[in-house]
Amino acid sequence: MLPPRILSLVPSATDWVTALGFADAVVGMTHECALPPGEPRPGGDGRHVPVVVRPAVHHDPTDPAGVDAAVTAAARGLRPLYDLDEELVRELAPTVIVTQQLCDVCAVSASTVHRAAAAMSGAAVVNMTGVTLEGVLGDGLALGAALGTDDRAHALVASLRARLGAVAAAVADAPRPSVAFLEWTDPAWIGGHWVPDQIAAAGGSCAVGVSGEPSRRGDLRDLAGADVLIVGPCGYDLDEAHAAAGALGERLPDAAQVWAVDAQRSWSRPAPWLVDGVEALAGVLHPAFHPPPDRLHARRLVPAAGEQARA
Repeated sequence: MLPPRILSLVPSATDWVTALGFADAVVGMTHECALPPGEPRPGGDGRHVPVVVRPAVHHDPTDPAGVDAAVTAAARGLRPLYDLDEELVRELAPTVIVTQQLCDVCAVSASTVHRAAAAMSGAAVVNMTGVTLEGVLGDGLALGAALGTDDRAHALVASLRARLGAVAAAVADAPRPSVAFLEWTDPAWIGGHWVPDQIAAAGGSCAVGVSGEPSRRGDLRDLAGADVLIVGPCGYDLDEAHAAAGALGERLPDAAQVWAVDAQRSWSRPAPWLVDGVEALAGVLHPAFHPPPDRLHARRLVPAAGEQARA
């Protein structure tokens, strides 16, 4: 059987494909496809992997309010957020196209994907549909089946479940602090989908947000009762998240510990690395029960004077 020719139209799909050992089979990907530190990037062996998806709406990522305004305006005007190079897709002749229908802000539209697939006979479209932590793991199994590597997928997911089990055992007797997750800072968006599951798996109690339901627009006042506030703007790395949290200044809840996390790596992408986020958060919430988080994954916000951590 010939190896698959994989077209990845969402970064989380590229993460899963690579985790399953198919990086060399990726023939096209998005401008945002990147992998965690230490993992081989598709094309990392020196070959060129064409980019088939680019943003149609341009904005300054350091301006959260501007990003929100640009995305909102495009949605109201029924303008696409991403452009798919359909001619290049046809040239690449993929046999498997991996995308998602979870969030229009995260990937090229489903109608565009299916139109491109229809132009190529025999190309299978795999939709990543998980909206909970369990659903995301199920997507990994489904993708493994589509790529003809069920055994490898089951082994990978089993290893992820084992890590989650180890966290659960470590924090089983610990108190469960109230945790709020801020997915965007201006305006405030409260994390949903799998984020409440990550909080629960780490030994916390989700203050706002419901497992499996979309993230929702909120208000910083909604977070006032949380013991711990996690700031992880969608798609931001740790430095960007830390800067965004710091920009909130006095609007942050006074009574909460405030931590910035690498959302791009282990929170906003429904990929295997969500388990990294659970492990990091367990260290934030329960330092007496679980090793503290690596500073590559989470960083506590401190006052400008730098003398004491926010308490």
